[in-house]
Amino acid sequence: MHGRQDDYIRGMLRSRVRLGLVASGLAGLLWMAHWLATPPASVPAARREMRLLAPERNARNADSVWRPLDDAVLATWRGPYELRYLFHLDAADAVVPLGIHIALRAAFAATWDGVALPPNGQPGLNRASEKPGRVDWVVPVPSGSSQRGTHELRLVASSHGVTRPLRSSDARVRVAAYDALLAMGYRAWLIPLIAMGCVLAGACYVAVIPTGARTSGRSSGLLLSLAGSGVLLSMAEGWRAIVGYPYPWHALRLSVILVLTVLTMGLMVSYFASRFSTQGRFLRPPWSIGIAALIGLPFMLGFMHFDTTVWVLHLVGLALSLFITGRATRLATRSPHALSQASPDIVAALLFTALVAAALDPSAYIDGLYSIALAVIMAVVLLGHATQQREIAAKALALENARVRLTSALLRRSIQPHWLMNTLTSLQELIEVDPSRASHLVDLLGDEFRMVTEASSRSLIAAKRELHLCHTHLAIVSMALPTPRRMDVEGEDLLDGVALPPGILHTLVENGLTHGGVEAPKEGPDFTLSVRSPHDMLTLTLWAPMATPSGVGINAVAEPRRGTGTQFVEASLEAAFPSQWRLEQRAVNGRWQSTIALPYASARLLYDTNLRGT
Repeated sequence: MHGRQDDYIRGMLRSRVRLGLVASGLAGLLWMAHWLATPPASVPAARREMRLLAPERNARNADSVWRPLDDAVLATWRGPYELRYLFHLDAADAVVPLGIHIALRAAFAATWDGVALPPNGQPGLNRASEKPGRVDWVVPVPSGSSQRGTHELRLVASSHGVTRPLRSSDARVRVAAYDALLAMGYRAWLIPLIAMGCVLAGACYVAVIPTGARTSGRSSGLLLSLAGSGVLLSMAEGWRAIVGYPYPWHALRLSVILVLTVLTMGLMVSYFASRFSTQGRFLRPPWSIGIAALIGLPFMLGFMHFDTTVWVLHLVGLALSLFITGRATRLATRSPHALSQASPDIVAALLFTALVAAALDPSAYIDGLYSIALAVIMAVVLLGHATQQREIAAKALALENARVRLTSALLRRSIQPHWLMNTLTSLQELIEVDPSRASHLVDLLGDEFRMVTEASSRSLIAAKRELHLCHTHLAIVSMALPTPRRMDVEGEDLLDGVALPPGILHTLVENGLTHGGVEAPKEGPDFTLSVRSPHDMLTLTLWAPMATPSGVGINAVAEPRRGTGTQFVEASLEAAFPSQWRLEQRAVNGRWQSTIALPYASARLLYDTNLRGT
């Protein structure tokens, strides 16, 4: 007892240490990325002003005079308009060559203390006369113009290429070391792009792993889709800083980022819901993606700022994923064997760390840190998923080998000399006394052997075909008996469009004949098959006669040992419905009851996928 307690305590300590290391590792990586993305030290603007050079229709005349820069108002101007910035430089600022980073959705011509800077496009009175500029522009401060004192930067700009008005212009001007400004975008996305490259490599690895179960295939598809959308989202987020683009494309890029964020958050929640078997329908696709789309709708209607919308999407996706993995962690703690290789505790720790980072620093988290958190989470999930898929593939191969071996044994048993000799003896007698029945017996034998041969070469068979095999076998046995053997079926309509592993019912009937005797019972019914579908499960219950030794109660017969037949049924069910089936056998009121339970929807889907049209 003490040894078990010590093992439990050591296991708990290892788990807590592992969670702490994983969360600390992600926090350290996020901090490093945040440090790389921190903008270089810059000279603050002492004054920021704006004015319209040619007042637009319905604009007030006051707009043509200098006024403090207002991002919300500037977002509505198409221009031409003029911006003015004043900077106070001291002796320390002139130690290294200075540059100017201008982020503005406009075409503009700039001057620094009256000296013209390289233009970014060409401003115009209308869209036809305007040549769009790039959304980000970095230029060096003119030589000899960075001495100590006050300096003026002026921009004459127009924004006729803006197709969709936003709630803010997001205009930014930064004066700092020129080399640092050039490297700023690349530094910020150094770790995120490396991390996403690792995710892409992991996704390619998972894609080539054979999938054993249909449910695992669905999870694999969701995970690969999540990895793909996550990589595309990081590319779309980093495109501005690394590649750049003309400012009219900015609204399109934001729309692409929003769609990819909705897709990524929806797929993340959907994957964890599928991976850890969450029952809530709103957590599964397409519900989760629909909920994410509703969250992004206010931005599309112009009611919410873009950054706020994306941040809320991140928070909701991370929170729902944390809820699912946290619940799976609690279930795994109560039943350690419930989730094999799932690692929900590690994923929950990563999600919690990412959620805290998003809540503490929303503006920094959205651009690059989220990509790192998403990449680390997906890397852990991909590794766990790959391990599970390898185990499933190995288990499926072992099960298939076992099924082939057991099928061979059952084929030999189906044509065992004793049974075959009895049948042939009956056939010889019938030829002499009743030729028509003898001909019918030959037809039945041919029919059964054809179906057994077919069953031995296929992994699935229509349930109605399996029933026909059972009826045929009982008809053959009955030819040599004074009282025919038969199997009554209740709820047979439920077997329409259902696939089963071949031979499982036939094997149970064979077991019933073996253990109950070939003679029909003197009292009580013969074979009875009851088909039900409670709670989306298909249950097949077969009652068979059972030979009871004298002096033994009708419910006191021990269960027969797991022979070749039972092993064959179990291996076949596991191959078709991995970890989703149940086989129970016991004595009930003098009869032997065998109950098979399996997912109804899976059995119908397997039929539609493999047997429809055959």
